[in-house]
Amino acid sequence: MTLSRFLMHFFESQSQFSPVMNSHADVGNARLTEDLLRFMQKRAAEGITRLLPDVQIYTIVLKALSKSETVDTTDQAEAILREMYSLHERGDYGKPIKPNTFTLVSVMNCYLKSNHPDAIRRVEALCDDILERSDEKGETDRSFNDYGLAALLQVYCQHGQPEKAEAIVEEAYNDFIAGKAPVEEFGIKLKTRTMVMMLNEWARLNHPERADAMLRRMRDLRDRGVVDDLFSLHYLTVADCWNRSDHPSAGERADGILQMLETDENVVRSKASAQKGFYLIVMKQLARSGKGERAESLLRRIQSIFHKKEKPNTEVDLFLYLEATQAWRQSEDPNATERIDALEMEMAEKFPKKFAASRGA
Repeated sequence: MTLSRFLMHFFESQSQFSPVMNSHADVGNARLTEDLLRFMQKRAAEGITRLLPDVQIYTIVLKALSKSETVDTTDQAEAILREMYSLHERGDYGKPIKPNTFTLVSVMNCYLKSNHPDAIRRVEALCDDILERSDEKGETDRSFNDYGLAALLQVYCQHGQPEKAEAIVEEAYNDFIAGKAPVEEFGIKLKTRTMVMMLNEWARLNHPERADAMLRRMRDLRDRGVVDDLFSLHYLTVADCWNRSDHPSAGERADGILQMLETDENVVRSKASAQKGFYLIVMKQLARSGKGERAESLLRRIQSIFHKKEKPNTEVDLFLYLEATQAWRQSEDPNATERIDALEMEMAEKFPKKFAASRGA
């Protein structure tokens, strides 16, 4: 018997159960939180009415289900939600038991970690419930803006409909630019994490134009003081997406993103070694596809970014050169041999020992 199960026999009020259940919910211990809920119901039926669970207790159980290691907890969550609505309609508890925004968002989060085929329809329905209640009150539900909206956008992305998520982001962005949404409301509605999620999804799907547009929205909103900081990794993700693209101006667009990064005085930069590691991944992709000119252009851009910060004497710098050289080797460009010779001369000058060792290998 766990300490929590032992202590529950001595608890006499809901305020004693709540923090214990919440701590277990935070680590996804859904079985124990539901056991405690049922124990409270049992004791209340025996006459200890102050142990009747309320909305908060039920919501804690749903939060535990959403954080559980079990992949699909949607059926359990829906069963508890139906139980709450039934209790509310019958008025059995004599206290508020109707699900609130946090309750419904917890159910949404259960769908986020599942592969449920009906996830989008169900999350949309839960959002409609929240917004309908908000309209009845005549006020904006900021809890939904802060949590529910992010869940809706995420489920669209996870289930192959990122264009729906982008439409919501674009509408909110345009409303803000047009002065239809106040800064404080917009800042809640579209936090940086929401926009980063969209940027990463478009990059994963190899849609550089849309990832690029999202980055520019984020930069504009950052400069207006609406959303949080931009990180160098956001720029690099978009540059990588362009470099993987077959778009006719992909090289120029990727270089333009790196120029934006270089001139952004407010960007939160990763450590130089981490950034170069990311560049190396991009360079390897260019090498595999034989894009020699683009690889060398990226090499020069990296040099312009880092030349004032550190001497080019690390292994990653040599690897960047080697991958750029390999890109030329895979290229059908008539100038490939000339460019290979030039890069090898640079490596021999900059990294004499390491370059010699790499040729020996």
